Amino acid sequence: MTYPVTLTEMACAFFLLLGLGCEQSPNITIPECTVSKMDTVLSQNEAMASLPRNLLERAGTASFPDTSGAMGNNKKAYFHVSFQMGISVVTSYGIVTKSSAIMDKGIKAMEYSFAHQLPAGDFVVNIPPELAHLGSPKAGDLASGVAFFASSAGSALMAMNESTWFHEQAEFKARIENLRPGITRLLDFLKSSEDVLQHADKEAPNRLLFDAVAFYSLGTYLNDSDARNIGLKFAKAALASQHKQGYYIEGGGWDSSYQAVSLENGFNLLMLLPRDEPFRQTLYSSLICGARWEMSRVEDSGKISTTGNTRVYDGGEKFLGKEKAMAYKSAALSFLYAGIYSRDAAFTKVADQVIKYYQ
Repeated sequence: MTYPVTLTEMACAFFLLLGLGCEQSPNITIPECTVSKMDTVLSQNEAMASLPRNLLERAGTASFPDTSGAMGNNKKAYFHVSFQMGISVVTSYGIVTKSSAIMDKGIKAMEYSFAHQLPAGDFVVNIPPELAHLGSPKAGDLASGVAFFASSAGSALMAMNESTWFHEQAEFKARIENLRPGITRLLDFLKSSEDVLQHADKEAPNRLLFDAVAFYSLGTYLNDSDARNIGLKFAKAALASQHKQGYYIEGGGWDSSYQAVSLENGFNLLMLLPRDEPFRQTLYSSLICGARWEMSRVEDSGKISTTGNTRVYDGGEKFLGKEKAMAYKSAALSFLYAGIYSRDAAFTKVADQVIKYYQ
C-alpha cells in the first residue's frame, strides 16, 4: 500500500502563513513519488542509538564546547547563541553512551548559552570587530538565529526527558531545572516573534523547519499546546514548498546543500511527533521523497553535486564573509535516518559513500 504525498493541507498552511486565504480543493499528489505507510516508530533517543556509533562519536566530539561551554564561533569570544547549535548532538551522544563527562559538556553549553540571555528571552549579540563592516543583523535574522539555537536546545531537552538514565542523574536534573525560567522566556520570545519569523523565513524551507523543531520541542517540553501547533504550522509551510520532484524550493529552485539541512531538520521533527499525530505520515512521506531527490545528486564518488544549485556552489552565497560549504554532514545523517525509518538499504549505502568522500 502506498501513500502519495498530499499537499492540499500543507499548501493551505503556507498561504495562511503569508496572510492569504485558502479554499480547500481536491488533494494534490506527487505522482513521481509514492511512499509506503510509516511502520517504524522510534523515539529521538532510539533513532540516535540506531546510528553507527563511530559516526555519532565523530559528530559529538566535533561539537564539544570549550571549558566555558562555548561552541563554534563563540569559542574565540561570545558572538551569538546561534553558534551553540551543537548542544543536541553532544547531549544525544552523552545519553546514548550514558557518559556523565559528555553530558556535563552538553549541559555546560546550555548554561553558557542562557548566561547571555536578555530579559525579553532573546540573546546578546556581540559582533566581532573584524566583521563590523558587514553591518548589523536584521531583526528577522536575529530571531531566526534564536530559533536555530532553540531547535537544538529543545531537542536536547526532549532527549533528556525521555532518558531513564538522565533522570537518575540528580545533579544534571537540578542544573537543567535551574534553567527552566530561561527556557520559558526563550519560548515566550519565539511566540512573540512568530510574525517576524514567518516573514523572514517564508522563502527558506530549511529555516521554516528549524522554526518547527524549535516551537514543537519547547512546546512539548513546557507542555504548551499553542507552541506545538505553531511548530506544525511552520512545518506544513515548509512542506508546501516541495517540488513534485522532491526538492524543497530554495531561492526559486533546488539546492542540494540546503535540501540536506531541510531533511535533517525534518527528521529531527519526525522523532518528536507522537504516534497518534496525523501529520507524521505526511511529514515522513515528504522526507523520503526529499531524500530520494537528494540521493540523485550524489555522484558515484560520494560527492554531492552542486550543479544547478541556487545558493551553495562555487562562487555562491557567503556567510560571515566566507563562501558557504556543502552541508554533507546533514546529508549523511538524513540518508541514515531515511534508511532507518524506511528500511531501504539504498539510503544507508549512499550515506556511506558520502561519509567516505568527505571524511
